[in-house]
Amino acid sequence: MKNFKSSFILWFILVSSFMPVLAEDIFESVKKGDLDQVKAILEKNPHLLNARGEYDRTPLLQAAIFNQIAVFRFLVEKGQILLYPIRKV
Repeated sequence: MKNFKSSFILWFILVSSFMPVLAEDIFESVKKGDLDQVKAILEKNPHLLNARGEYDRTPLLQAAIFNQIAVFRFLVEKGQILLYPIRKV
């Protein structure tokens, strides 16, 4: 049983280290104003530029809400969609 636990823990560590960056990471970095982290996340996962987070917010809207001017400017330059279409549920 001890070998199984050790193998499982090792497997979990290996799998989790290769997991892609989650969308939540970009929203948290935008909220904090961590421009370097936002750049790094988007470099690895450019599709997150127009991701939707809590309350259907985009990273650009998140930057505006939390007054992160540098991140906001970067996202606009990067091509973030300025319009905020409302999705019908």
